[in-house]
Order: sequence, then structure tokens, then C-alpha cells
Amino acid sequence: MRLIDADGLVHRLSGCAIKSRKLEDWDRVQFWHKAMAEVKSSPTIEPDMIRPIAYWILGQKEDGTYYLSCSHCQYEADKYYDFCPQCGYEISHPKDD
Repeated sequence: MRLIDADGLVHRLSGCAIKSRKLEDWDRVQFWHKAMAEVKSSPTIEPDMIRPIAYWILGQKEDGTYYLSCSHCQYEADKYYDFCPQCGYEISHPKDD
């Protein structure tokens, strides 16, 4: 997947449409307007949708102390974080049923 700046692309397509209009190339004007409409109607991906997700695994050391281990990088944390301090993955919260 490749993320793009859709607003920037629409701006560039608009410039192409303006140039075509100056040349009175009406078929191309129509083409650029259709392309702009297609970009504008495309779904938007929110940053949260692509953020990597991990979860904490509860472990116990030989001395009886507990720790949390990141499911992605196995970083051992002594307290709960919303993100793993080692790999930066967001930690998924269990859903209450």
C-alpha cells in the first residue's frame, strides 16, 4: 500500500485541467475533471488503521516478580504502557465482553 497526499494530487490534476482549458482541449478537460472526482471519492485511510498493534503478555520471573512482555519484540516492561517503549507498537486493550 502506498499513501498519497490526495489534496496535492487533486491540485495537480486541477492544474492539468486549466492548461487543457487554455488549449481548448475539451476532451482532456473532461478527463482531468473525472480523474479529480475519482480521487475525491476514494476512501480515506486514517492513521490509526495502519498503526502496528501488539499486546502485553504477562510473565513471571524466577524470583516471583511479574513483568509484561511485548508480543512483537519481547521487550520486558515492569509497568503498563500504551505503546511499547522498545518497538513503538501500540498496545491493544482487551475488550470488555
